[in-house]
Amino acid sequence: MSEYFRTRLAAMRFGGDAEVRVVGLAIGIDLHDEKAAERLGERCRRKGLLVSAEGETVLLIPALTIDAETAREGLDILEACA
Repeated sequence: MSEYFRTRLAAMRFGGDAEVRVVGLAIGIDLHDEKAAERLGERCRRKGLLVSAEGETVLLIPALTIDAETAREGLDILEACA
């Protein structure tokens, strides 16, 4: 599942020089802009995707038992909000 997240996130456009870090299922998207991270986090939460904006980074920490369909739905929301 970690590789699925890595592949999908690498294909997404977050603007600027965003850096995606994936360690297991702990995922950080560093936007290098605190306000941009907060805006992305807020858009995701309004669409039902629980993420956390911590400084310049948006954090995703899905359950270790996440299934492929749920992961796809969450990443679709993230991509639409980016």
